[in-house]
Formats: sequence, C-alpha cells, structure tokens
Amino acid sequence: MQGITFRISDKSVDAYNFRGGKRAVTEPVDVLRYTWEKGSRKEHSLIETHYTRCKDLLQSSMPKEHDRIQNFVPRSNGFVDTILEAYNQHHNLIIRPDDIWVAILSQLSLYVNANSEELRKVFVQHEGKMKLKLVYEGTRRTFDFSIMARDFSKLLKKNINDPSFGDFVLPNFSTTGPNDTVICSMIMMSILKQYFSYDVWLTCGIPEITLLGTKEDYLNILHRIDQLSQMEMGAEPRAFAALLRPIITQFISAFDEAPQIDKEFWGRICHQQHLGSGSDILSGWVTAFCVWNERGRWCGPDLNTLKYERAFRDHFEIDGKQYPVIDITSIPPGWCEADVHLNDNGEELECVVVAGHMVTEVMETPGSNIMGTIRPAPQWFMFEKRVWWKNKRLKSGWNRFLRRVHLLRSDSFFSCLLSASVEENMYNA
Repeated sequence: MQGITFRISDKSVDAYNFRGGKRAVTEPVDVLRYTWEKGSRKEHSLIETHYTRCKDLLQSSMPKEHDRIQNFVPRSNGFVDTILEAYNQHHNLIIRPDDIWVAILSQLSLYVNANSEELRKVFVQHEGKMKLKLVYEGTRRTFDFSIMARDFSKLLKKNINDPSFGDFVLPNFSTTGPNDTVICSMIMMSILKQYFSYDVWLTCGIPEITLLGTKEDYLNILHRIDQLSQMEMGAEPRAFAALLRPIITQFISAFDEAPQIDKEFWGRICHQQHLGSGSDILSGWVTAFCVWNERGRWCGPDLNTLKYERAFRDHFEIDGKQYPVIDITSIPPGWCEADVHLNDNGEELECVVVAGHMVTEVMETPGSNIMGTIRPAPQWFMFEKRVWWKNKRLKSGWNRFLRRVHLLRSDSFFSCLLSASVEENMYNA
C-alpha cells in the first residue's frame, strides 16, 4: 500500500502498555461493552445505557481470532483517542484517508441530527420518516449484514433530493476496502435517520430451483389438471384443480425464451410460522398439495380461524386463489399404499405396495464441492406383511395405539416395520 513515513521528533518509540486500566478485548462485544470517555476519564458502556442496549451481538467487522482481537483497545473516539495516545505515550501513528473521512462523517452526522428539521428540505421533500424496507433470505445467524448496509445506501440515494450526496459520503480512496464502504454506508444511514426508518426482513428461502423436463411436460400436467376438474367427483376435486392451475402455470412460464421469473411467487412457496404453545402453521402455495389429510378430509381454508390471521396476510392468496393454512403437524403423508394378495406358484402371501414421496435426495451443487442441493426423489416398495397377531382384541388395541402415534392403519408401511421390530424384540427377549 502506498504512503509516506516521516519523523516529527527525536523521541524513540515505546511499546504499548495494555495495562493501566485499559481493558483488552477478548471478543467483539467487548468493544461495545467497554468504551473510554477521555473527557471525564470515566469508563462507560455503550450497551448498558438506557437508550442503547445489546442483547445479542449478531455480527461485526471485528476479527474473531484471539491472537488478533486481543490487540484492540476499546475507545469512545477511536480516531482522536488514538492520536492522543500516540502523542502522549510515544507510539508511532498510522492514518489512512478512510480514517479521516469516517471522522468527518461522524461529526457531520451529529450536526445533521441536531438540526434535522432545519435541514429537512436540503435532504428530502417528505414529512416525518419514510420507511425503507429490504427483504433477504437467511437468518440473523447466517445473513451478511454488510450487504444490508450497502443496499440501504443505494435506497437512500434514490429517495433523497440529491443522489450525489450518496457518492459524497461513500469513500473511493486508494486505501478503501469493502469494510470502509460498509462503515460509511452505515454512517449515511445515521446521518439521514431523522428522515428514514430502516426495516430488514429475513426469511427462509431456496437459493436456486431447477425444473427438470420440458415445457411440454408441464403443459401435459396442466392438461391433466383440466381433466381432473371435469371429472364428476364433486366440488373438492374441482377446488383442488383450481388451486393447482396457477402454480403449474408459473412452472410453464419459467420455460419461456426470455422468462420473467416471478420471484415473489417462488418466494411464497412455503412459510412456517410459530404461534406459541408449541404450535407451528404452514402456509404458501405448497399447501395446495395438502388439501386432504390422511383421512381424506378437506383441509381447505377457514378464514374465521383467528390464529391464522397473520399467515393469511402474506402467504395465503395467489392470483385470487386462497390456499390452505395448516398446522405443521397436519402435513399429510406424501406416499400411498395398497394391499396386494400375491400367489407365488401356489404359495399365498399378503403384501403391500407403497409408493410416493418418502425421501429427500441430497446432491452436490454444480460447480462446487458443497453438498448443498436437494430434490424430492419418489420411490416405491413392495413387501410381504408380517402379521404377528391372531387375537382380534389385540389387533384392535394395536390399531388404536398406532393411530395415537400417527402411524396410520396397522396395514401401513410404517406399522409393518414397527410390528416387525416388536416381534423381533419379542423373539430376542
């Protein structure tokens, strides 16, 4: 990195003394927890004041490695206090253009916020605070909040009187790194905080979707859905077809030559929301594939159910179609079963076929060594049932037990596996 070095006194450099009441940093939150106010010489904490408390540090630019972070000392003003200490304690001093610019912007923020109403027309035309909202996929534990800062600086430029003010704030010096841009973006948010409020929504999401097959395949599905709606099976299958139609239409649109991917549609594929008391609900258009429960009962929407109100608002209606909102524990099985009586050359066997969605396949993401791609992988099974009960009362009681633990009927695939396990344990006892 370019620069110049020059001497300004005959003093020899002294080693830094980490003692004398100065607290060494052992973790990033220490910088917030312990700051030093030079004017009064009183230690105070930024995060323990009435107005600013830190419940949980989500992310910071501080290094996490102990051998690096222990060389940081908390300061109330890291620019001025560092210069003072270098002068008083005979330490060499390094200053970057970005350091000076951050110090200048910090002062400007204090002035603008103290005179926000007098300066309002300089920056904006609206009254009060305009809400700026960003939506990302992830959680507070996984999301990179530096992206948030840069995106807010772009939004601010679009919503102030003079967009060039954003260019004025953001540094572009020869020493400027990504972290400097993030810091100045956050300072820009501070300068304009009397005119704007900042909302960030983090949601779960799917990074990338691959639709295998051809456009004709999905047109074929749409044709079959139309056939379903015309079959004389009642109102529920017709409603089922109506829910499926806009979904498959979006699948078809994705195969257009210049597709306009509807990210809002794909972002509303599913939404899981916790409502307290251990209850979770599922909404989004994926519930179109959950309209009947395991007993074949319709799980259509009930708009009078108050506890679902929040989920309805953001995830319930697509293209005028209202989609079910269901308890997460009520997701029906994705597989089907049927009994098969097999005669194997005169030997009669009671069997079951099971087929459908029973597994998720994890695959390597193309172009990387990360096992980060998943897909549903339908499977089928056929097996001979193992019947170990003879007493009808015992069988009836066992059926009730299976239903209580959500294993469906005694003839199901899972109950067969369970009964086989129980019998094996009985034999091994």
